[in-house]
Amino acid sequence: MWLGGHIGSVPVALLDLLYLTALGLCVANEIVAGRNWKNAPVLISLALLVAANALFHLEAAGYAILEGLAVRLSISVMAMLVSLIGGRVVPRFTRNWFAKNDGPEIVQPMGVFDKVSLVVSVAALGVWIVIAESQVAGGCLVVTGLLHLVRLARWRGWQTTGEGLVTILHVAYLWLGIGLTLLGASMLDETVTRTAALHVLTLGAMGTMILAVMTRAILGHTGRNLRAGPGTIAIYILVTAALALRVGHEFAPSVELVWASALSWTAAFGLFVWIYAPMTYRGR
Repeated sequence: MWLGGHIGSVPVALLDLLYLTALGLCVANEIVAGRNWKNAPVLISLALLVAANALFHLEAAGYAILEGLAVRLSISVMAMLVSLIGGRVVPRFTRNWFAKNDGPEIVQPMGVFDKVSLVVSVAALGVWIVIAESQVAGGCLVVTGLLHLVRLARWRGWQTTGEGLVTILHVAYLWLGIGLTLLGASMLDETVTRTAALHVLTLGAMGTMILAVMTRAILGHTGRNLRAGPGTIAIYILVTAALALRVGHEFAPSVELVWASALSWTAAFGLFVWIYAPMTYRGR
């Protein structure tokens, strides 16, 4: 809260808001300077995340009763970023790897089906944001999740197991399709746990895709071989274990599973920093 004896929280809230705002300004500068207008949706997404963050603080301060709208908005924006950015990099990197390893030919990224999937995703997530926990939203999300699973299948990820850097991209996108499907199903059937669905979307799709893209990008931009070494594979295993442990808690409640999930998640990102941070300031 900001009032009623909690005025000291104001600087914290402002600092929290300024971080994403500053990040958005940096992204805007890069887009304008490079005339890279195809990445404009990323800037819009950051603006929406700032808005979601502001709404969260307003609700926490008691200025509005939003019934979780800020959380739904932020999760929806992140899901769309995975859909949009993942929809570009997963098939592109997969095609490149297949070309070098006599793999099959796959569909070009951002074809008609992909664009339809994105439009449906925006609509379904918009319905969920506005009329949460409804059967209409549930049905829309199930359709969206299934579309993403079909989209993923067209990229033949099961044939990329020879290279972890490529396979993990497919795993991250798999969590997106499963998470959206489960989230929608939880609104249609009370036996489907909503918390598990949300963790598949957040810990799974978002966390895994962030690590998958960062590891590959740093290796590529620092002139290193695009191969996942033992440390990188360990990062992927840890983030996957964090998801499995947290979802497992929903079916067999245990505080030990929650702690194990948190430790595994922290270890994944800690190991990433330990291995990859030095690459960013050393020579190519």
